[in-house]
This record gives sequence, structure tokens and C-alpha cells, in this order.
Amino acid sequence: MAKLRWPQWPYYIVLKKDKIRFFKIGGRSKYLYVDLPYYVYENVEFYLGEISDKASTIEEAYNLAKEQISKLNEDFKRVEFDFVNLQVRKSVFGKPKINLIININRDKFDQYLENLARSNTALSEKYTNIASSRLYLVTLFMRNPELVSKFIDTQQEIKMMIQKDLDASLDILNKLTILLSNLQKSAESRYRHKPIPFFYYFLPEIVASINSCVSLINGGLATSVYREFRRILEIVSYSVFLDSLLRNTISILKKREYEFLEDYTNHLFGYTENHYNILANIKEKDAKGSIVNLKDFESTLKPLVEDILTYTKLSGKNIGKRRILKIVREQISFPLFYYLFGVPVDYIGKNKKELFKDLEIDVKKLYDLSRKNLIKILTSIQDKKVAAQKDIRLSEHILDKVVKRSGGVVAPALRPTFLYEYSGKLMSLDIRSFYRNYSTFIHLYPNTTQILPFSSILEYKILKIEVEKFSTFLNKIVDKYQSKVFCS
Repeated sequence: MAKLRWPQWPYYIVLKKDKIRFFKIGGRSKYLYVDLPYYVYENVEFYLGEISDKASTIEEAYNLAKEQISKLNEDFKRVEFDFVNLQVRKSVFGKPKINLIININRDKFDQYLENLARSNTALSEKYTNIASSRLYLVTLFMRNPELVSKFIDTQQEIKMMIQKDLDASLDILNKLTILLSNLQKSAESRYRHKPIPFFYYFLPEIVASINSCVSLINGGLATSVYREFRRILEIVSYSVFLDSLLRNTISILKKREYEFLEDYTNHLFGYTENHYNILANIKEKDAKGSIVNLKDFESTLKPLVEDILTYTKLSGKNIGKRRILKIVREQISFPLFYYLFGVPVDYIGKNKKELFKDLEIDVKKLYDLSRKNLIKILTSIQDKKVAAQKDIRLSEHILDKVVKRSGGVVAPALRPTFLYEYSGKLMSLDIRSFYRNYSTFIHLYPNTTQILPFSSILEYKILKIEVEKFSTFLNKIVDKYQSKVFCS
């Protein structure tokens, strides 16, 4: 019998194995234990079948089985399944048979799951392990849907075993909610007479998403939590990019000019999926309808960077291209962004122009503030004692050379990859890894399908670790945002 000390490890079902000549699998050795990789059962069944075909007597089968079981035990250790130990014994009573015993060491098995949950393995790979143990269960449910209702007792046992992990996850999320809610309250007084940064504008939605994660965990829907985490990272990345533009715009505006900010921000918020789809099809030589990634963004800045580089060399400065690119990337404002990246409305089809009617900005209105922004960038690159008049002439020369267009422009579509790459670069944080880790749960893949709530102990051990990681990372984002993006 399987050596599982009390309390008994929960199991999905008692397997009804086909009769294998010479062998008997009985007692708890037939239990399909929760999270026990089906690899164990597959190997046992395969090799017993081979032995029964080869052997002509029970004695021969016994000797072959002992030899094969020894190899399998070594194989299990090699793949870190040392919690499994197989044995064969001849039956003493009744009809001659060879008893196969699958021993599971509970402590080692529990530690194996804990180690797997904490490993650096990709989240999708961890779920491949979970899917492996649930594979046979899925097949059974497909054959007999009534078994789902009989699974309730096992779900309750699993829930009892993971309660500490659930409580720890919920406690972390509740603390995160309190932190962000307090941040929101402080912003209400801090920005009463100033333009409110977008991060604080989005905070209520972020808090609501975290609260929904609490409900999802209580309902056993672990995979849905990761979808919410990815959504939060999208919101954060979008707001960080906008706030970087906002901060740089405020620095070139006088207080009485703050109302002009609405010209830029309202237009961006007027976009729908339909607008994005139309812009995605615009791929002109001098204008792209979408900024797909950071490389795309920086390639548009390249002519501007090259001109600044030429000027610094003429001025006797030895400033590298990367340094100039970093300064431009971090100091670009809304007007300069629209000026450099704006999509001319003439590139939008006639029958679709109407959709963008209220979202365009005249290039002429962008020129003066773009020039101010560029002067500020040039001043930060070179010695501030250099005559400002020279910067003014140079900024006009560069702007006229880099972009030659007139009429109305609209903002390009901002793709998620660009937003998390830009924001991650600005804050020196690897948003990309977290985002991609959760992306596997957006679409339906066999290995990340949950099947049933509370059907895996490993799943909730992993969830606790991921909640810890996400909370720590979001705290870092808040700290970096306040120190590098919007310091006030």
C-alpha cells in the first residue's frame, strides 16, 4: 500500500486498470493522486505490459519485474521524483500473483511541489506539470461527465490543505490594496490645483482589479488572477508613458497654459479599437500608424538624434549617440511627440477621416512648444553656459529638417509591447518578463486550462509565489514612478 502518512493525500479517482497477466495493482496503489505526474502511471503500466508479454511463467515475470522496477526507481530519482518508490511482492495467499506497490512519501512529495512552485521555471512550464497530473482526469470527465459532481469531496480536501497558501495570497493582496488606496488619497490633495498624473487617474481601476483577484482566489480561479495581473501591467505601462510626456510638457508650459494639456490628452482618450485597427494599416515612409515596440519608436527618433550628434561634435562635445537617444527618449513632451510621430490625416482613407475629425491637431500649433522642448533637450546635453540663442536657431533648423509636413495629425496607436518596453526602460524594471509570463493565460492553451477550481495543490502553491512576486514588483514600480517619472 502507498505510504502516505495521515492526513491522507487527496486523490482524483481510483484507477480501474485493465488486467495485466501475472500482476495485481491493488489498494491505494490504484489511486490517481492529486498532482502526482501521470508519467509515473504511464511508465508502470507500459513496462508491466511488456513483461507480461515476454514472460512465460510467474517466476520469470517476477524476476523481470524486480529488474525493471529497480531501473524505474532510479529513473524517478533522476527526474527528481524521489518521492516515488515501486515494489513488487509475490502474493502469499490465493491465486499466484505479483503485487505491485506504489509507495509515495508524503513529506518528499510535498517538498517536491514546494520546490517546483518556487523554481525559476517559466509559469507556463509549471502549468505543464499540473496539466500532466490532470490529463487522465480530463479524459475520465469527457467519458463520464457525472464524475465532476463526485469530485466535490476531493476539492474540499484540497482547499483544506492549501488554506495557508490561500490566506497568505489574500493577505498580500489586501496590503497592496491599502497601499494603493492611500496613494490615491494623497494624490487628491497633492494635485488639487495641478494637472493630475495619469497613474493616479488609473489607480481606482488598478485597486478594483486587485480586489477582483481576491474574489477569484476565493472562487478557486487561479488562472484568471494572472489575466488581471497582465491587465494591471498594461495600465501601469500606459500611464507611465503618458506621465513621462506630461511631466516634460509641464516643464515647458507656463501655469496659465496648463489648459492646453487637454488638447493632447483628450485626443488620446478618444481612441477606440476601431481607431487602432485603421491606424495599424498605415505604413507610409514618413509616418507609421502604430508604434509597435521600442525599436520602432527609436527608429523615428534617429534623424533627430543624428542631427543633435552632428551639432555636439561641431561644438567640441564628445557625447555618444546612445546618451543622446536616452535624453531625447526621456525628455520628449506631448507636443514634440505629436510633431515627430503624428500621423497626417491625409493618410487616412476618405471614408474613415470622419472618425478622426475631433482627434486631430494642427502641426502649426505644435511647432512653438516642440521648439521649446528641443531647446530644453539641447541645453541638458551641452554646457548650459552656451548661448541660448544658438539653441533656438538650431532647434528650428532641426525641426524643419526632421519633419516636413503641414495640416492636421493624429496620435499613432500605441501597442502594448512598446508601452511596457518604454516604461520598463524608463524605470529600469523588467516589465516585459512579468507581462509575457502572464500572457500565456490570455488565450486558451491546453497546458494552462484550469479544468476545475481547487483541483491542484501545486497550482495554489505557485499562485502564492506569483502573488508575492507581483506585489513586490508593483511596489518597485510605485517607488520608481515616484522617483523617476513624476516626482512631486
